[in-house]
Amino acid sequence: MPALSRLSDSRWLGGGHPTSSRSPGRVDPPPDAVVPETYFGMHIHRAVPQSGELTTTAWPVVRFGAWRLWDAHVAWASLEPKRGVWDFSLLDRYVALAESAQVEVLLPLGLSPAWAAARPKEASAYHPGNASEPADMEAWDKYVRTVVSRYRGRIKAYEIWNEPNLPQFFSGHVEEMVRLAQTAYVRIKRLDAGAVVVSPSATGRPGVAWLESYLDAGGGRWADVIGFHFYVGQNDSPEDMAALVPRVREVVDAHGFRARPIWNTETGWRLEGQQPAPVARYRVQQTAGLDDTLAAAYVARALVLGWAEGLERFYWYSWDNYTMGLVEADGTTLKPAAKAYGTVYKWLIGARVTDVSERLDGTWTVAVRRDKDREAVIVWNPGGVTAYSPPSLWTEAVACNVAGECRPLSGEGTKDVVVGASPIFIERTSR
Repeated sequence: MPALSRLSDSRWLGGGHPTSSRSPGRVDPPPDAVVPETYFGMHIHRAVPQSGELTTTAWPVVRFGAWRLWDAHVAWASLEPKRGVWDFSLLDRYVALAESAQVEVLLPLGLSPAWAAARPKEASAYHPGNASEPADMEAWDKYVRTVVSRYRGRIKAYEIWNEPNLPQFFSGHVEEMVRLAQTAYVRIKRLDAGAVVVSPSATGRPGVAWLESYLDAGGGRWADVIGFHFYVGQNDSPEDMAALVPRVREVVDAHGFRARPIWNTETGWRLEGQQPAPVARYRVQQTAGLDDTLAAAYVARALVLGWAEGLERFYWYSWDNYTMGLVEADGTTLKPAAKAYGTVYKWLIGARVTDVSERLDGTWTVAVRRDKDREAVIVWNPGGVTAYSPPSLWTEAVACNVAGECRPLSGEGTKDVVVGASPIFIERTSR
């Protein structure tokens, strides 16, 4: 079996992408904590059969520890479509499924039903009125009270609204969102003191300014965790995503919430698919995504960098979205990106990230350790192909790509390992 340093096929190197604009060098110290299973979060839209959906998604074969129920038809407008008329049938099934799989549920609260909306005819990303704040705070309080009472101790975390800096998701003022968050926080803590409350999750670079205004208005008091969606442009890289994390951390710390964890409750890219989406409106977008090789590389790099930059959770969007999914439209066939997600889970789970650096040539190195005898590095170069030499004491090692294919390295084979845009995990086996 040839040494990795002699390989140059696309399975190992991946495609290239322009490097990020951040300056190379030592990255801020990574968190001194073991990567937990809950770091690996997921969105699944069609995990159980639903009316109006053409496919049902098989439960993911990759391991993950947390499930965010967004775009899963269980927001307020779906649970209480008419005042006082509740439908928990779908959410009940989701919660039971999560319990059987031993994954934690994060339920976003929001999307006003038209009957409760201050502006019931206003357009939104979904149905009219969904982006409006409720006209009556009592209706909001009753919604929160009813949901938390029903799932006390079963749903572990609640998130206040989704992407409130975008008018198609929230068209009210920051001060109104603070009132919604305060009402929900107080109600949740009275009913289920152990539940985690996540702040409204703004999105993208413009979301940083919204978060700052929200914290200026006092919103930080009503959250245990700061949520954010670390989306960047489709043509931006995971390194660009990672550069956004310190900006959010700086805003949070400046408002006196240094102890607040930051969760990335949604991030992804459009990914190409080999199967046509069953819904015609998705087909044009489906062809504009990352190809299979680059998609797998992005998944791996984003997950590694998210933890290295200090994010405590990373909810990938998504497993089965028709344009951004890790599986094909049938909900079963894995894309290479899905395999990469499962591979990085194995690389990181139970490990500590001990060092992160970027060389002048754009090569990233993330050092991980499970115990004093098990050390490894994750290496890639977003801009092309380069050589990497493991530490000189590593006379024997094993190198694995994001597909989980591993090759032994020994002697001279451990020198000048060829790396590209797709991360390679090199673990020392000599002692």
